[in-house]
Amino acid sequence: MKWLVFLIVSTCYCQSPVLPLLDVADNDIAGAWYKDLDNEFGKFIGTWKFENTATNTSFTITLQKKEAFYISQFNHYEDLIIGEYKYVQNGVEIVNTLSNLNINHPDEYDYNIVLTSLVDIYTSTVGNRKKIILDFEDPERNYLDVSIIVTHIDAMIGTPAKIKVNWGGLLNYVREEDGPFTEVRVPQQEYILTKQP
Repeated sequence: MKWLVFLIVSTCYCQSPVLPLLDVADNDIAGAWYKDLDNEFGKFIGTWKFENTATNTSFTITLQKKEAFYISQFNHYEDLIIGEYKYVQNGVEIVNTLSNLNINHPDEYDYNIVLTSLVDIYTSTVGNRKKIILDFEDPERNYLDVSIIVTHIDAMIGTPAKIKVNWGGLLNYVREEDGPFTEVRVPQQEYILTKQP
């Protein structure tokens, strides 16, 4: 009986095509797995930290890869990058969502950082730098729709890998009834974050 169940599950899984992640924009097939076949996401995974010791300010981002995450809206599976963050200003913790990574959410938007649109990681390069675009949410101001553009900077001899974070700004108009704030609690400036061991 166990072998029959295994055979049925294996057969169903094999019928679903595994396709390159970039194909999802042009060729949405129900049940397909849009996979990061070349592990292009791998360079972004980990914990990254910006630190200004003079002002006792830091910005930490942890990014994880979720393989075959079910996207109910399109009835297919995708490899995703999800993440959380912590921001400390003048020694005071302003926001810390890192513990949210310990929860297995069924909806990708339950994470405060999630891959929402993919820059063509095979052609959109400058030197060895590659970019992804992520939705960035402040849980206390979730009516704000902000994105971050993350550029990977390869490690060099004596220098660890880094990421550069730029802000995409508000993606929609903030209505007065939504809330009193028009910005997330992390100041929207350029950050260079260093890969942590």
